[in-house]
Amino acid sequence: MSLASKLREKYGREFITVEELAVELFVSPDDIHPMIAKDELNVSRIGSSIRIHLDEVGRVFGTLGKEQTINGDVVGLESALYNDKIINAKTCYVEYIDYWLSMLSVKGSTKAGYRDTGKAIIRKIGKYPIGELTLELLKQVDDEFYKEFKYSTYEKLHRVLKLSLKFAIKRKLIVGNHILELKLHVNKTNSHMGAKEKNSLINNKALSPDEVRTIIEACKSKVDMYTIVNLISYTGVRPGEVRALKWSDVDFENKFIYINEAASQERENMTMNCSGVLKPVVGRPKSVAGVRAIPMNEKLEVILQEWKIYLQQAKEYAKARGSHLVFPSKRGNMLGQSGLGRRFRTVMEAHGLHGKGYELYSLRYSFANNLIRDCKVDIKTVQELMGHHKADVLLKYYLESDVSYKSQAIAKLSL
Repeated sequence: MSLASKLREKYGREFITVEELAVELFVSPDDIHPMIAKDELNVSRIGSSIRIHLDEVGRVFGTLGKEQTINGDVVGLESALYNDKIINAKTCYVEYIDYWLSMLSVKGSTKAGYRDTGKAIIRKIGKYPIGELTLELLKQVDDEFYKEFKYSTYEKLHRVLKLSLKFAIKRKLIVGNHILELKLHVNKTNSHMGAKEKNSLINNKALSPDEVRTIIEACKSKVDMYTIVNLISYTGVRPGEVRALKWSDVDFENKFIYINEAASQERENMTMNCSGVLKPVVGRPKSVAGVRAIPMNEKLEVILQEWKIYLQQAKEYAKARGSHLVFPSKRGNMLGQSGLGRRFRTVMEAHGLHGKGYELYSLRYSFANNLIRDCKVDIKTVQELMGHHKADVLLKYYLESDVSYKSQAIAKLSL
């Protein structure tokens, strides 16, 4: 059945709107309007409404409704439109992955990570049409990734390869569920780990209470960083949540800090050949559990009160007087992600602490570790304070036991 016939059957009329056509093609209306402007797609107008006759849809997009065959075998049922190109089973992976990235609804940093990982995948299978990516070929590529890369990198490669092709199956660009049979290699021994991974077993990301105090002491010369490191150390908030924090979220009367938003960065118009343009974004935290209320102790309350007064009086923040942000830039705007990291790094370098594992995010790891190991707080409470939906995230990524704690545990055994 042709595309026009399918649409006649579905809508029961001879025309379709731009919005309806966009849904059928898995694109944005903004992708169709340029074709109308260039007269590549003939339309009729009734007032402000644009109608496209189904015969015209068939003329321009007719191939989108045809099955795709390779060597007589049906390898795809549908097609899509991306940047004036038809995307289907005969599209090479190197072109398909750009389409896949454009369709993702994930954080900009996540998409950028997928893009970087995808470069290694392209070197292996970029020239192959996605309809020719058999399970045998994919297993061969996956085996090569496992042998060539450290395990953590291999996991990313496996995940991106599988996610990208599962999307093609979901969109019916390719047929079959063979990608689901591609299994992740199990890392049975540490011998396959890179040096960095082996060191992470010994050098925990979390800092001891003494190390946290060292950072706080070093930041005393910079009132903004002193306030920020205390905030993270006593609440475990993410740096992105720090940047988006407003004074209306700080309840001095009831002694709570409310986390409602988080700042991040997204890259617009990102493709495999272009890193795109960075754009600051403020939205909800990483998960539903990220929206939370964190109790504020007396020490942190005093520090924040003093910071608020400093903002109102310091000449360097004169242009930021009307800002609703707790930590505005000196011009009153939101601090950039790299700018915050740079400020912290500058303080660490000035005190000879840079390069010793003292990172801003380490304070969040330390908050969780120190509450559980030193303060004996239960995991469920720490999970909620950290803004995690499940405790397994906390256990997997934050509570890494270092060698000294393992040694102490073994020393306690008496059989």
